[in-house]
Amino acid sequence: MIECPILIVGGGPAGLNLALNLAWWETPCLLVNDKTDTPNHPQGNSHNARTMEHYRRLGIANDIRHVGLPPDHCGDAIFVTRINSHEIGRIKLPTNRERLAPDFPELEITPEPTHRASQMYVEAILKKHAASQEKIDLRFGWQLSEFKENADHVIAVIENVASGELETINCTQMVACDGANSSVRKALGINYEGKSGEEVDFMMGQMLSVYFHAPELYKIMKTDAPWQFHTINPDGRTSIVGLNGKSDFLAWAKIPPGVSPENIDPKSVIYAAVGQELEIEIISAKPWTAGLSLVAERY
Repeated sequence: MIECPILIVGGGPAGLNLALNLAWWETPCLLVNDKTDTPNHPQGNSHNARTMEHYRRLGIANDIRHVGLPPDHCGDAIFVTRINSHEIGRIKLPTNRERLAPDFPELEITPEPTHRASQMYVEAILKKHAASQEKIDLRFGWQLSEFKENADHVIAVIENVASGELETINCTQMVACDGANSSVRKALGINYEGKSGEEVDFMMGQMLSVYFHAPELYKIMKTDAPWQFHTINPDGRTSIVGLNGKSDFLAWAKIPPGVSPENIDPKSVIYAAVGQELEIEIISAKPWTAGLSLVAERY
């Protein structure tokens, strides 16, 4: 049996940040995550000041500022009919480099302004730093099999996903960081409260998220290459975010009512937003539910 003060279930941003903070406080922990590596599909694309301040304290803010949009890439969000057509409007936003300039207003209240980088890139950095910490027993490729809550401790069984090997953990606390569909939350009978993704025209309810590679996209644009495109035309609405300032992008589009995501050709979504066909490699495409505002009813 392994004796450990804290067992963390889930190795996403919440679990990895908790583990790194516990190591900073000289507190040992063991983290299990059923996947062998961090996600390879982009999700969130900004890290606000408070998050960057935590990364600064942990000594990893500079590493994170080296991924994502290049320092001088335009930070604007623009609205267009199609990417090869008319610009309707533009929200001017600073570049990553401008945010760090001595006269940037945000620096009056924080040493770490917002940074534009995909969560996918940042999670890989968090995992790398967690793996280097002596206080963290990092178990990617392991999952929680069962647990029993006692008055002053938890007995948990973890399983190696590949081999089936089992280990028993005796911990003072177990923390569920295993996402919206948390198996721990469900086992404890804890429900959600709040707002759950009602279906509206866009950015609420069922959406399709498409991660794609298109080196020629910037050449087609009729405007300065922004951070975000929001396209509005008779074929629908799609948002596209630049990930690396060169060739990789993430798009969100509404899934029509009654249509299965598997029956949607991701390339057709991109072509409609761009206004023409171009060479595209679809890296991954998956459905997601937008507009959720939920919190556990108890902890």
